[in-house]
Amino acid sequence: MAQEEWSEKEHQMQDYINQLEHDISLKLQQIESLDRYLNETKDALNKMQNMSNSQMEQYLDKFNEERKELISKIEKLTSEITRKERAITTLENQKETLVQ
Repeated sequence: MAQEEWSEKEHQMQDYINQLEHDISLKLQQIESLDRYLNETKDALNKMQNMSNSQMEQYLDKFNEERKELISKIEKLTSEITRKERAITTLENQKETLVQ
């Protein structure tokens, strides 16, 4: 009787060990799957961030180019206004000289 009980307990323990090994195997597969998913997500995030950075650099380059063009136009217009104001002043002085 003791031998049968021992054998039964041994069988139960082996079943329990087998179940634990199976559970561990499933958990390891789950960890590997989640690790792959995490790496894929990190890669996708890095790609999106790189694309975003690249686009931002392009926008900044274009903005700076347009800014330089506008500053140049402002400088040209300011110079032209100054030249025309001088011309007007000269003409006014000539007019006053002629009128006197």
